[in-house]
Amino acid sequence: MAWTTRGWMSGWLPGFGMMLWLLASGTATAGVVGVISDVNGEVDLHRGDEVLMAEPGVNVEPGDVLVSGEGASAQLDMDDGSSLAIGANSSMKIRDYQLREDRSVLSAAIELATGWLRFAVARLRSRDSSYRFHMPTAVLGVRGTEGVLEVTGEGEAAESRAALEEGEVELAEKLERGRLAGRRIVLRPGQYAERRRAHPFRFRRHVPASFRRHVPPRLQGRLRRRAHLLKRRGIHPRRLRHRPAMQPHRRHGMREHPRARHPGGMHPDRMHRGGRGMGRPHPHHPRR
Repeated sequence: MAWTTRGWMSGWLPGFGMMLWLLASGTATAGVVGVISDVNGEVDLHRGDEVLMAEPGVNVEPGDVLVSGEGASAQLDMDDGSSLAIGANSSMKIRDYQLREDRSVLSAAIELATGWLRFAVARLRSRDSSYRFHMPTAVLGVRGTEGVLEVTGEGEAAESRAALEEGEVELAEKLERGRLAGRRIVLRPGQYAERRRAHPFRFRRHVPASFRRHVPPRLQGRLRRRAHLLKRRGIHPRRLRHRPAMQPHRRHGMREHPRARHPGGMHPDRMHRGGRGMGRPHPHHPRR
């Protein structure tokens, strides 16, 4: 069928308009948005269907999930100047991270499914930029601040906690059409809030001593960027195993750690790892 002038214009103009919008916003293309700058203990990087070894120098991308084991921790230094650090038995996903050409944030969404997260977010340069942390029972909107988050429980027992050390953040029950919605509260330095599913926020003007005591040691101090200390950035992540179809009890965010224990006490892919070296499957233990 021949294209008429009207048909050609109607098909071409919307695409041209979108291209102009992208150029005007200065949004960078999707891809690398940060780097793993520090790792202590066993930390996995889930990317698509693969489980990779998280180690300093490995770049991170939107969609990546970091999962830490007992006593482990890891820090990410993002390209906009922000830093994120998880504690032990934690699961954090980079849901979205869009950077402009000048490497400032256009929009960012970080999901903490379980465990601990310390954040130091660089100040946003534009009013139309957004940086949010998603937890099971709350959404945190920030514009340049530092604090600590914790998620415990699951389902109806899920509970989200936030303690602020610097700046100002807004906590909301949910996100609707890209905006914070439901009951909301504002946290300022030294303040704390928590929320259990189907309950209102509990606000405190001071961070409870019980919360401070339970913050993992590596997350108690202010975050300091470590990317400049790396010998090399952009190293190819080493594959630990191909992730099988996930069982209900092993889905991301559930209580049991995604790296379930092997009957022998260690997953086969970890049995031949010396220190921080690459693991290989034991000949008597085929890949799952």
